[in-house]
Amino acid sequence: TARTWNDANRNFLPDCDLRLKTANGECGAMLNQNFGTNTPSYRPDPNWVTGWGKRPFNWQTSVSVDREILPNLAVNAGYYRTWYGNFMVIDNQKVTPDDFSPYSVVVPTDPRLPLSGQTLTGLYDLNPDKLGQIDNLVTRTSRTKEVYNGADVNFTLRLKDRATLGGGWNIGNAVQLGTTAGGNASASTNNCYVIDSPQQLFNCDVKVPYQSRIRINGSYQFPWGIQVAAVAQSNPGANYTANLTYTNAQIQPSLGRSLSGATTVTIPLAAPYSLYGPRINQFDLRGTKIIRIGSRRIQANVDAYNLFNVNTPVTLFGTYNARWGQPTQVLEGRLVKFSAQLDF
Repeated sequence: TARTWNDANRNFLPDCDLRLKTANGECGAMLNQNFGTNTPSYRPDPNWVTGWGKRPFNWQTSVSVDREILPNLAVNAGYYRTWYGNFMVIDNQKVTPDDFSPYSVVVPTDPRLPLSGQTLTGLYDLNPDKLGQIDNLVTRTSRTKEVYNGADVNFTLRLKDRATLGGGWNIGNAVQLGTTAGGNASASTNNCYVIDSPQQLFNCDVKVPYQSRIRINGSYQFPWGIQVAAVAQSNPGANYTANLTYTNAQIQPSLGRSLSGATTVTIPLAAPYSLYGPRINQFDLRGTKIIRIGSRRIQANVDAYNLFNVNTPVTLFGTYNARWGQPTQVLEGRLVKFSAQLDF
């Protein structure tokens, strides 16, 4: 559990009885009134943990067409849709939407912010008399909706048995979380219903914009066992947030009291997945020399990743202050690698 502490006399000691769960002295109430008891804070819904069709699921459907446009040119085009269901939710049985009080904050004046200088509403704080009362029922909901829609177009071209060219274009309403490779993907989601706090309706309908991903690759076989291959790709820019921490003093005029169980609250000043950095473009090159010695084959390679040494941001600072929007990680610098492979 946790509790707030207001060091009023500045002696750097919590002048209160830490054993008491209620507010006393310089300490606020415990955020979990079940602390130190045999009462669990979480319990599963019996109707959720047993029975048919209770687990999370996803349905996927696709339609694709393959066509040979020219004798050496093949094209594939497809549409893909995935939707998810049976999301897990946590419902505190000891609170209702009426146990929360609304408040608002003023967004700083900044032309980079979508709501520059405006009042941000839809924010709620738990009433003090309900603080720490926890009886969380873990169950499922069919009201959350997450849907991905996307289309792919890919092609393969062969030229005179020496050259190949391929690539593709994807457009979809999903965003990659993390850096350019790995991490989770998130599609457009709708959570517009209330379980406990009415603040669940704040930014509840997340519209991930449709973004393009492009990849081109090719290779050419020169005489004397020399081969050159290249890959060029262009991906959406890094997603970042605009989170600002508001203090009790800033919120009290709207709320009419201090925050319950906290001295600050962090609020997103922009809708989720609405801010993106510049597109991430990368060009990789490989050169190969094949040497044959009898039945043996030696392949010597030299690879150059990020050949043009671009430094596009892959993560951006998401806290709204003087550093907001500055890169915290950029595309890895040019890397040259030498390798060899022996086949016998």
